[in-house]
Amino acid sequence: MKRILLTLFGLSLVGCAPDITETDFFSRHPDAPVGDESVEVTSVQDGALELRVTAPRPLQWGHNLISLEAFAGGDPAGAEATVTPYFLVEGDRIPVPFDPVTLRSGDEPAVLYLLEPVELDGRWVLDVVWQSAGSSGTRTVDVTVRPGLWVGTVPGTGEYLTWVRPTEPRTGQDVLELALHRFIEGRFQPVEGVPFDLYPYMDMGGGEGHSTPYAPPGSVGNGRYRGEINFIMSGGWDLTVYVGANRTAVLFEGFEVR
Repeated sequence: MKRILLTLFGLSLVGCAPDITETDFFSRHPDAPVGDESVEVTSVQDGALELRVTAPRPLQWGHNLISLEAFAGGDPAGAEATVTPYFLVEGDRIPVPFDPVTLRSGDEPAVLYLLEPVELDGRWVLDVVWQSAGSSGTRTVDVTVRPGLWVGTVPGTGEYLTWVRPTEPRTGQDVLELALHRFIEGRFQPVEGVPFDLYPYMDMGGGEGHSTPYAPPGSVGNGRYRGEINFIMSGGWDLTVYVGANRTAVLFEGFEVR
């Protein structure tokens, strides 16, 4: 059942939130702009063909936007690549519980999800399988992945809560999708049948703030939970997710709605 929270400000205030750079949200915002230049995740050189997998910011736990660029003799070229991430622990590849990513040069960025078991020491690797006209190959590369906003651990449960979408929160009605996993016997396993509730909150400063309308996520299978949220204003937000019958809180703190 859709639940609507009372708000202190009406929908007419969309876009009137404080500038995120003037609030404490900016200081704890992991996705602060890094400039116009993209970050190179990896590159492949095969004769005259050059492939570059890029991202708008360094890789982090949770969702990442990545793109493929291809050049032949310095000119743009058509190419396709499949990127599969693993967390490597003493030679054992721990797969991420999300699908591999297929990239095509010239297409919009795709979403790469990374989920790391926090109790293990290891390193991240990406398998990149690529093909272009008359050329193909496979490369395994080490990458650096930093902790990120989009994954939280549920206290006292050993469960991982991943914010799946929206990957770029914006004002207006949107689908909110979360994923819940537990790490068992060296693999991530989906957790089913868990009730959720939400508390979105925007701090307006001076002790003032407000929430926004939402519908709590419900199970859609395979550890995924889907609901709705309507961010009525751009700016800095927090989202508390209450997990399970005990309403254990996981906080996604200081993200930006554009």
